[in-house]
Amino acid sequence: MKLERMISMIYMLLNNEVVSASALAEKYGVSQRTIYRDIDAICAAGIPVVSYQGMNGGYGIIDSYKMDKSLLGSYDVESLITILHGMSTVFDDERAMETVRKLQTI
Repeated sequence: MKLERMISMIYMLLNNEVVSASALAEKYGVSQRTIYRDIDAICAAGIPVVSYQGMNGGYGIIDSYKMDKSLLGSYDVESLITILHGMSTVFDDERAMETVRKLQTI
């Protein structure tokens, strides 16, 4: 469960500018302390999570780590997903399916 939560948190941080620890704790049904530990583990894995102080503070991932979504249009992403999904079905390639899942978040 911890691994799935942390992967989900990474995608959430990639898709949002800032997410508060309390919002993450509520979403995953854990304590804020658990979120702090998860954030530490994510940082230790090499993902550059930053914290923002203040009223609207929380956690985010530095912009230079994120892919510029304007590089690929929706047609490009859909085409890549279709190609990779077909390839993963034919060759039973789990790596291709993982790439499909990542592209679906764009």
